[in-house]
Amino acid sequence: MRRFIDALQAVAAGHQPADREKKHSSVPLYKLLEAPKFEPSNREEELKLWQDWKFLLTNWLSLLDASYRTELRELENKESKVDLFEMDEETRDRSEQLFAVLSGLLKNRPLNVLRNLGVTDEDNENNGFEVFRLLSRDNEPVLRSRGLAMLDQIINFEMKKGTMMSDQILDL
Repeated sequence: MRRFIDALQAVAAGHQPADREKKHSSVPLYKLLEAPKFEPSNREEELKLWQDWKFLLTNWLSLLDASYRTELRELENKESKVDLFEMDEETRDRSEQLFAVLSGLLKNRPLNVLRNLGVTDEDNENNGFEVFRLLSRDNEPVLRSRGLAMLDQIINFEMKKGTMMSDQILDL
């Protein structure tokens, strides 16, 4: 009975019993989830995989810092280059952190975009936000020719037997 009273007093005082604290882990979620890799083997595959990878990356990065979500969304429509020296210190740190993360997640042509950034613009070396902007621009062009190519895929769509229609549409 005495233990019960002590437990009630602990709850009333806002303390949790030690046994309960041991059961909960304080491991950050980003350590439990693997960062998504972007390894397209060709340009067509890159265009096809971009939207899904961008979604996964944005969500994984938001586990590190919620600011990534809004910053990456703003970059998608930015026409001019992102300059490290125009950023406040926290944003610059996130951009450099993103550059380091992307260097481990990108392969093939996307990795070349990352590598070439420091070569073509030494002032913006290690600028992850600029790499993301360039990849977004390349994989989500607003050009008429890209729109026509997508329309051509839809018009020339052929149903395949033995495969669900929804799967075939998602493959476009």
